[in-house]
Amino acid sequence: MRTLLLGMLILLPSAHAMVIAQVLYDPAIESGGEAVEIRNDGSTARDLSGWVLATEASAADATIPTGTVLAAGGTYLIADTGWSTAKDNPAWKNADHEETLTMANANSGVALKDATGAVIDAVGWGDAAEIKEGLFEGTPALQVAAGKALVRSQDTDNNIADFDEAEPVFFAGESVMIIVNVTNATLNPLPLGAALDEDDRDEPGVQLKPVAGGTRALHLEVNYSGASVSASWFGKTVLLTKQTDQWQGELPLEYWYAPGSQTITISTPTQNSTILVTILEVKAAKLETKAVSLRASPGSTAKGTIKVQNQGNVPVEVAWSGADLLFGTQRIPFANLDVAQSTVKPAETKAINVELSVPVNALPGEYRTLLQMNED
Repeated sequence: MRTLLLGMLILLPSAHAMVIAQVLYDPAIESGGEAVEIRNDGSTARDLSGWVLATEASAADATIPTGTVLAAGGTYLIADTGWSTAKDNPAWKNADHEETLTMANANSGVALKDATGAVIDAVGWGDAAEIKEGLFEGTPALQVAAGKALVRSQDTDNNIADFDEAEPVFFAGESVMIIVNVTNATLNPLPLGAALDEDDRDEPGVQLKPVAGGTRALHLEVNYSGASVSASWFGKTVLLTKQTDQWQGELPLEYWYAPGSQTITISTPTQNSTILVTILEVKAAKLETKAVSLRASPGSTAKGTIKVQNQGNVPVEVAWSGADLLFGTQRIPFANLDVAQSTVKPAETKAINVELSVPVNALPGEYRTLLQMNED
């Protein structure tokens, strides 16, 4: 199950492996509502034991517990004590770590430091002259309104360029943000033998599971004293390399190869042999779209698309669920949001249509909601 956040999210290359993704320093609920989310933009897991958040109030305002490991692409939410009951939005996820946070609402900042005390990332807001050294990068970001967060859009080591005022997005799972800007103007539509030394099960024969969205290399070994050996399947042929009387090579197992029984053919100048392989089923859908931005006037329909990639070897039925779009106390019913249910074939990237009917009485503003992708 994947979660799509409807609002604007821009993904750009990161200058840091670990970054501060968003900061809620002036929540609507002041007691227990502050939070800082960090993200691992690197390619490997990171041990965060003893890492700290430094603020104007303390060089170690919060300390990450020993044994905390953050996977590549993962997020870690540090929130004020009492977050589970005091958070502004009950739908937000629970914090990974709660500890009393002290972040000022003006001319302040927060830094992420590793266990040696080195500053890994920092973001400040307000007047640089009033902020302690080490609590911001470049020029501090502009201060945000109460209940809003500083949300990272890029990583150029310049806070004012890297962070925007936005609705906090402390939701679990993979997300897409959709923004609907409702205006009073009329808008025109926008263009839119041989041995295989791998086996994934203890059952008789060879069972192999593809890597979702990737290529798995299958290692072959053939005992033969002749001049040449090749191996082939799915129309691909590989010449094996001789190591004394043993020949070795690798065949690709692509993620979209259909599940079921398949044959690897081993060929020499005088004879052939086969290896029977069972390819196991892989069901995996990935959201390629991370942001959908729609514009419409009251009484009109906004249209866009969400791209879903099937990274498995069987078709995936994609359906959607979610909640009303909110702008302050204003709302557009979720029933007005139509996202097509669709079947995505293996190795297919499919653009799924999104349509929102904006009520005639909708006030101008930026409406947001969560859209959840369900795979069957």
